[in-house]
Amino acid sequence: MAGDHAADSAADVSDTFEAKVPRTSAIAIHYPGYIQNLDKALDSLGGEENLHKALQEAAGFLKLRLRPEDQHSHPLFGERQQETGYVLRISRPRSQPDAEPTIQIVSRVHAGYVFTGMADYQFLGADNLEGKRDLSSLDERNTPAAAEPFRSQQPFLLVPPLFSKSDMPVAFAFRDQVPLKEAEVEVTSRKRVISFYESTLPPELPVDDKQYQTQELQQQLEQLKVLLSDRPAWPVELLVERIPGSTAAGLTPALQALCYQFKTGPWKSLYLRCGFDPRASLDGRQYQLVSYRIPQDWNKAVKAAKAAGRPMKSPPLSKLLSFSAMPVHHTSYFQLCDMAKSDAAISQLLQQAPVPPTPSEAYGWFTYSSSQQLQQAMQI
Repeated sequence: MAGDHAADSAADVSDTFEAKVPRTSAIAIHYPGYIQNLDKALDSLGGEENLHKALQEAAGFLKLRLRPEDQHSHPLFGERQQETGYVLRISRPRSQPDAEPTIQIVSRVHAGYVFTGMADYQFLGADNLEGKRDLSSLDERNTPAAAEPFRSQQPFLLVPPLFSKSDMPVAFAFRDQVPLKEAEVEVTSRKRVISFYESTLPPELPVDDKQYQTQELQQQLEQLKVLLSDRPAWPVELLVERIPGSTAAGLTPALQALCYQFKTGPWKSLYLRCGFDPRASLDGRQYQLVSYRIPQDWNKAVKAAKAAGRPMKSPPLSKLLSFSAMPVHHTSYFQLCDMAKSDAAISQLLQQAPVPPTPSEAYGWFTYSSSQQLQQAMQI
């Protein structure tokens, strides 16, 4: 036993070393790949000058483009988080592979950028394997020779305005489709969701009185009409909070009669009052949605609570809008008109940001640069 203890003590001594810790402090970039060419790695981060500027300004996100020469390259976003660590330099003579390595602490690390998004989620404008693909199994009508109007293979020049609302992978389980009940089929058929580029708005429909026969439900219906009259765009969660005793399921029949929705764009999933088109005038800008991603540290805390069997409950939307509570979902969406009441920077951008000639599906009534300023204001 004494011999074993002595051997363990000797092993402990050999596994430890002493080194001076310099006062130099650095920011770590957890690059999602093996770097063989430092210049190319710096180019993918926007170049040494832009990278230095971003680090000096303590930007909340750092963009990494795997193909910086391609304007269609979709960036990965590295999120800034606080860290405590060291940068080590470990060296050993090549001529002496069995020699003890030399270990030196180069710098402290007080912060870092971590890239947690999907790195393979990219768009390629040209098919590099076009000439090598076997198209013999295709129907003649689907071959490049039958494509109109050029009768040949063409590059994908129509770049998607949005790759994804969220670049984080999510758990999704495919399930067998459950047959809808007759009442559910009727409700689904009345749900009116249109494309962002649809020029004709759905007309207002009469509300089914059978769904609101009690006095309490009739009062809720009248309150809903008043709210829609005062403000033409609402998320259903906020309507439920504003109308006492109501539920999303209870308001749905009236909302489907009085409102419509966009399936994409900056007003996606909001209930819009029939007759109101947010694309028609700048008044629609204030009703746009803006995304908010919770910080990495808070995301870890939410996951840890869920793993421990104590999942955090989502706070009321009114508390989230007043910045008095934190979301528990990785990505949340809020209307600018609500956020501007509690945030001066967002209010200023809402009033003074440049106005594009027409709204776009990606940024609505904002330009690309002003939309990036909005996202930065949301993360502060």
